Amino acid sequence: MNLEERFDFTNWRKHPTKQRYYVFFFTSIEQGIHFEFLLTEKSIWFERFEDADQPNRPIWFAIDKNDLEKVKYINNLTLGKYRKPFIPNSTLRWAVILFALSILALAIGGAIMNQQ
Repeated sequence: MNLEERFDFTNWRKHPTKQRYYVFFFTSIEQGIHFEFLLTEKSIWFERFEDADQPNRPIWFAIDKNDLEKVKYINNLTLGKYRKPFIPNSTLRWAVILFALSILALAIGGAIMNQQ
């Protein structure tokens, strides 16, 4: 894995040998199946490959570069459907939101008091 791949947080790349294609990969079989369903539903051409040798990227899809913008949208729908919440506990989530709002209110109040 090169340096560029280590700091790239997307799940798609240019095809390494064929410049006409982009490759999307998914770590979950469920995500891959959902992505394939959406591609088929939108009648977008693709090739699917399952890689048993790489456990962290088992399903790969090659798509034509002309369909890249449509497929990026489908990719975001797929990732969003299977995304876990940043703070899974709702009580903790609301506590963080209230804490942030109280800090913001103190900052605004301090700015207003400082101008008088």
